[in-house]
Order: sequence, then C-alpha cells, then structure tokens
Amino acid sequence: MVNDCDGYQWYMRCPCSKANYNLMKAELTGKQAYIYGTYAGYSGVTDRPMMDIITVIEVGGKALDMRRFR
Repeated sequence: MVNDCDGYQWYMRCPCSKANYNLMKAELTGKQAYIYGTYAGYSGVTDRPMMDIITVIEVGGKALDMRRFR
C-alpha cells in the first residue's frame, strides 16, 4: 500500500518474485517516490484502487531500474 499526494491509499502490484519484491520494498521504505503505472481496477478485498507499477522515481530524480525486480 502507498499513499498518494492527496492522502488516498493505493494497492500497488509489481510483477516480480517475492524475493525481488522484498528487495524493492527495502530500497523504498521510508523514502518518497513518484510511482507510475497503469490502473488495474478496484480491489474489494483491500477496498482500494490498484495500480500495476511500471516506473518508480525517487524524489530527487533517480529512477529505479525496474529490470532488477523482474
């Protein structure tokens, strides 16, 4: 889950293995970033909108190499 700039929570989906997900999560925890992706619908389970992650850019301008997490 992430919060957008308006305070709404989104469920973010990343097509990667659990190990690579944990790597990306560790790299981004506590940081602000711009996350770009495609709308993937609304989750009734989490009661939140969902987005498939395409690109992540840390505030300050450094884009993550998403190939590392595939």
